[in-house]
Amino acid sequence: MRVNLSTAYHPQSDGQTERTNRTLGDMLRNFAGRTPSVWDTYLTAAESAINNAVNRSTGQSPFFLNYGYHPALPVWRELEVNVPAAKTFAKSFVSRMSDAKSCLDTAQQRAADYYNKSKRDVVFSKGQLVLLNTKNLRSFA
Repeated sequence: MRVNLSTAYHPQSDGQTERTNRTLGDMLRNFAGRTPSVWDTYLTAAESAINNAVNRSTGQSPFFLNYGYHPALPVWRELEVNVPAAKTFAKSFVSRMSDAKSCLDTAQQRAADYYNKSKRDVVFSKGQLVLLNTKNLRSFA
């Protein structure tokens, strides 16, 4: 593990963090578009949706990779409680989770479409000459 701090003027920390932050921002903007004053109530649902979403690269969710199992949240089950506020909260949370998951899927699809729009598959053959940009290569001499 290594610390990779970022600042307001240089927010690049690593690609994975930047991508996750962009996805979270897209999700919250989708929520805020409907009800701007309560966007913060969706943070828990958005976090849970991101941590339980299956990553295309690994085929696993971040939660599963960390803990080895998928969480069984009690609000996903039917509550057998005589407390109306608890049932209301559970239904509201499940609804927010569903909204967060759909926003996450939309953000991932938008990112894939954006990437694939300008991507070209180039195949090089053995012995073919290519140009190499050395701008970002460090010189150890």
